[in-house]
Amino acid sequence: MAEVGSARKHARNISTNSAVFSSGSVSTLFVGERGAPFRRSSFGRKWRKARAKVGLPEDFRFYDLRHTGHTLSTQSGATLKDTMVRAG
Repeated sequence: MAEVGSARKHARNISTNSAVFSSGSVSTLFVGERGAPFRRSSFGRKWRKARAKVGLPEDFRFYDLRHTGHTLSTQSGATLKDTMVRAG
């Protein structure tokens, strides 16, 4: 699964370069084949294809990943304040 390897590589880059966050720069987790951010017009198709590939139900929205991430971080020990900061 090249997608998993790419996500892990990106996560390593972010964790080893904390200046990305402290400087206020934005880093993109989901990128297209050429490394550029997805266009809004094509993201829905790509999301549906990826969702089907990993077996998520059709009613699982991309936004649901945000809630899942916050739940997992809280369950792994993040404080309420940490979760609120992360949520924006």
